[in-house]
Amino acid sequence: SRYIFNNKNSLLKRYIFCLKDEGQLSYEGIYDAHNNKIQEKIYNYGKELSMEAFFDYNSTNQIVKGIAQSYSHIPSGYWKYQHDKSGNVISEDYFTKSENFLRNSNKKEYDSQDRLKKNISFNNHRGETTTYFFRYDEKDNVIEKKTIHPNSITTETFSYKFDQKDNWVEKHIFLNGKPSEYVVRTII
Repeated sequence: SRYIFNNKNSLLKRYIFCLKDEGQLSYEGIYDAHNNKIQEKIYNYGKELSMEAFFDYNSTNQIVKGIAQSYSHIPSGYWKYQHDKSGNVISEDYFTKSENFLRNSNKKEYDSQDRLKKNISFNNHRGETTTYFFRYDEKDNVIEKKTIHPNSITTETFSYKFDQKDNWVEKHIFLNGKPSEYVVRTII
């Protein structure tokens, strides 16, 4: 992964490269000055654009709409969102454009510090529910993500290295105790 931030520590772009495919680009996210994702692109093995999505926010920076255009087997569609009193997304539903069919639904819970603690994801297309649990360190960085799949449980743990300004610049991700990903973050 590669993250590009401006000098005010606002995320501008996020890139994910797939190591299995010789480091090909698999994801690109573009963000506005408020760290809101306004566009994302998903690629098939870095070769062709698979899906492109655009997101809109209201005056209080709450996401209100998302539209996806698919160029592959994933159906084009749109997202609907609901927020709690703190402005956190508590419901995120994806509907297919052609059939107006609820394909995916996410229900989210937050702790007293407005950090995501639980996400229940229902895939209506497959009839499967996956539940995610999150734990944080004192700097609000995710240190554990436990995923309960229909047939298995996985645990991702995260460790960080910080620069002189206390920004994390390296992140090591372990899947079930084994190294799985290494992320370098560059702040410009």
